[in-house]
Amino acid sequence: MRPPKPYSCSHSVDIPWSVEATGHFMEDAQAFLGFWASPGGRTSSSTEVIAPGTVLEYPLALGPFTPSWIAVVSQFKRNEKIVLRSTRGPVDARTTIAWEPVPGNPTQTRITLSVAGRPARRWSRFPGLLNTVTERYLVATGSRLVQRIEGRQ
Repeated sequence: MRPPKPYSCSHSVDIPWSVEATGHFMEDAQAFLGFWASPGGRTSSSTEVIAPGTVLEYPLALGPFTPSWIAVVSQFKRNEKIVLRSTRGPVDARTTIAWEPVPGNPTQTRITLSVAGRPARRWSRFPGLLNTVTERYLVATGSRLVQRIEGRQ
């Protein structure tokens, strides 16, 4: 049997915060899980502050399914990005949440949410479905992020 084909998706949102303010927000594990996790279900972080080695557990809505997802932070650069590696879930994924100033407007930040990986064997039979639900998840996550940030202003 051939290995599952890789897939990738991304989505960007602009927020009315500086890169520095965004980095401080992303560093707070509970703030991060507040927008990253799908609503419902248990969320937890092994640390209060996001750092390499932090273990995150959260629900992830994939269509009619909401599996528990465990990821480990492999990189954190306060004014640049968070990189997560999944350790248990429907895909072996590398997820990047990157932020940078909006060109021409340093008081705003563009956040790009990206997922690249390979589905677990049981999901490999449905590559189109996995890609579609991942894209929907990223769009919904971007919307939750904007709502959280607008609520903090």
